[in-house]
Amino acid sequence: MGITRKITSVSTMGIVDYRSDKERIAKYTKQTKKQLKKQNKMLAQQHAQNQLAQQAAVNQQAVIAQSAAIQRHQQVKLQAAQLAVTAHQTQPQIAAQPALPPPTMPAGWHPDPTARHRHRYWDGTRWTNQVADNGIPGTDPV
Repeated sequence: MGITRKITSVSTMGIVDYRSDKERIAKYTKQTKKQLKKQNKMLAQQHAQNQLAQQAAVNQQAVIAQSAAIQRHQQVKLQAAQLAVTAHQTQPQIAAQPALPPPTMPAGWHPDPTARHRHRYWDGTRWTNQVADNGIPGTDPV
């Protein structure tokens, strides 16, 4: 680069460039490479941020699903406890004496008058403690 080109460039306030074509091409090439490198770096950062955001979303969904499962489990336990309390509070009142069938009823298996079992044995004078549910025998005091 010659002194004449520099003086001409300065005296024309930069209208005439003091660089040669090779120098100008090298400068633009260097600038272009630098810009591409900067863009690639920004794209890599954006990609990394997107991956982190996606992973955070997946983690958040997993936490939400886990907390929902825990909440459902707690609700089921609460409902079971409430049912147990309700069942305990509403136990059927046992009548002091079950209704007697008419005296013409023969001894044998008949529908349970206490409604606790399907059948109860009538011995002809009173109900016994022998019961049956779906053909399976058992005992239950009257």
